[in-house]
Amino acid sequence: FESATAPAGASVDCMAVVGADSKLMVQPAPMPSDQMPPQEENRDRIETFKTNPVHETAQDPVSTFSIDVDTASYSFVRRSLKEGSLPDPDTVRVEEMINYFPYGWKGPDSAATPFNSTVTVMPTPWNEHTKLMHVAIKGFDVKPAEQPRANLVFLIDVSGSMDEPDKLP
Repeated sequence: FESATAPAGASVDCMAVVGADSKLMVQPAPMPSDQMPPQEENRDRIETFKTNPVHETAQDPVSTFSIDVDTASYSFVRRSLKEGSLPDPDTVRVEEMINYFPYGWKGPDSAATPFNSTVTVMPTPWNEHTKLMHVAIKGFDVKPAEQPRANLVFLIDVSGSMDEPDKLP
């Protein structure tokens, strides 16, 4: 290091001149471990899935998934994209992405008809020689007054782990 002399009245908070040719950096003492904040812990439990192959609908014409599934995939995707990264493929489940959005489809007028369907055929964006068919179903909406009573149990977590940007306020 070179020796330097500070102008009169200049602040030398972090440096102290020791001897003629050396400087000493002043550094705070390490924080005691019992006062250190806990390290962030990722509590998301993501199950790993194999990628499903493409199916020929002529040989395998049926595809099913539950209409009563979680919608967490959309939240994982949104959070990853907001943070500037692609989501972990294991956090993206097609049925959860589909079920996240309200579509506003008209349901049947009575319980005698279990569901209404909406069918749309459109050009395939990636192949002008094929078409996509979108089939939507909407079940009969039971009025809240006619639904059976529900016993709801709430667990409220007020621990420090909930003070993260992806948690509810």
